[in-house]
Amino acid sequence: MATVAPTSLSVLASPACVAAQENRLLGGLAEENLARIVAVSEFARFEGDVHLAGCGDKLTRVYFPVSGYASLVVTDATKSQMQIGLVGSEGVFGWESFTGLDQLLFDVYVPETLRALSVDVGVFRSVLADNEHWMMMHLEYLSRLFSVAARGVLCARFHTLEARLARFLLEVDDRHPGKPILLTQSTLSRLLGVRRSGVTNAATHLQLLGLINYRRGQIVIGNRHELETAACDCYRYRIAHRSRRPST
Repeated sequence: MATVAPTSLSVLASPACVAAQENRLLGGLAEENLARIVAVSEFARFEGDVHLAGCGDKLTRVYFPVSGYASLVVTDATKSQMQIGLVGSEGVFGWESFTGLDQLLFDVYVPETLRALSVDVGVFRSVLADNEHWMMMHLEYLSRLFSVAARGVLCARFHTLEARLARFLLEVDDRHPGKPILLTQSTLSRLLGVRRSGVTNAATHLQLLGLINYRRGQIVIGNRHELETAACDCYRYRIAHRSRRPST
């Protein structure tokens, strides 16, 4: 089992410790335990369109996003892909490690940018083993993640592409509010598991309705309220079931 360094006041007051609390799971730790993790970890930044890890890769690090997001993606033998969920500052990837697994179950892809605290898997397991409350937070997060992923199966089968695209854009906007969404039609089609022409038609109609402004891989939400109305109810389901930030 990995050894975790003792807490120091300098670590506790450090900008890194403050930044780490932007992640809801890390923010649920007592300050002493948070400082223990930050003292032996580092922040990593990934720029857009990065395949961070693949299904079956050995788990050596656990990442807690503090800004931006990553996509969990399933890929079949023909290289067809589809996103099953987004992970932002509400969660963690590398969560397989606290279920006893040593390999990733999904591809991890960064469509735009991501900044995350990178924690050695041994250190993560050590702190988790000593903190039942934190373990319960992770199990709750995982149950919500799987619930949303299961809902996504229904969404892909029964909801219109336009409604799915509206939902996806809202979920991305939730993770970097007020900023342009820098995604190409090719990336959107891959994550939604549809043809590029379908994304073109759906985005064009949303733009004609005045809900978004889409130009050269840059999407700006023009009317968020109406975009929420246009989105399928899977978006409202996710909002209703998202984790609240627990008290320490």
